Amino acid sequence: MNPVKSVRSVPVDLMRAIAIVGMVICHTISFMSYYLQEYALSNFIGGQVFGDFPAAFFLFVAGLSLSLTLDQAAERSTVQQWAKRNRKRGFVIFLLGLIFCVLAWGFDQLFIWGILTLAGSSIFALTFLSSVRFGIVTGK
Repeated sequence: MNPVKSVRSVPVDLMRAIAIVGMVICHTISFMSYYLQEYALSNFIGGQVFGDFPAAFFLFVAGLSLSLTLDQAAERSTVQQWAKRNRKRGFVIFLLGLIFCVLAWGFDQLFIWGILTLAGSSIFALTFLSSVRFGIVTGK
């Protein structure tokens, strides 16, 4: 198989960078707001403004990237390899999210999912649904 050079999309890469920076800011402010609990404004800014939007944007960019890589795989007829790689990627991200939950909050908080468990399960589910669409699961 000849390796095909991937085409980078500058707007998508920029969105990825913004999403990552947003998640870093989100976690930094949320950890700082724990120590500033008496300040309602810092809790609001840390929890709502820099908490909810970056997480949603991060998941949006992950889904967009997944869709773009599927389109590239379909053009190269490597959808089966794409599906196998992304099922594994989704499972590993989900497992890392569970490990993080256990390490950060203990076993009693295992099913309070964070961004990693949500992203991993979403990647796994979207890969499965895309595989059905392309007939990989059904054998068409």
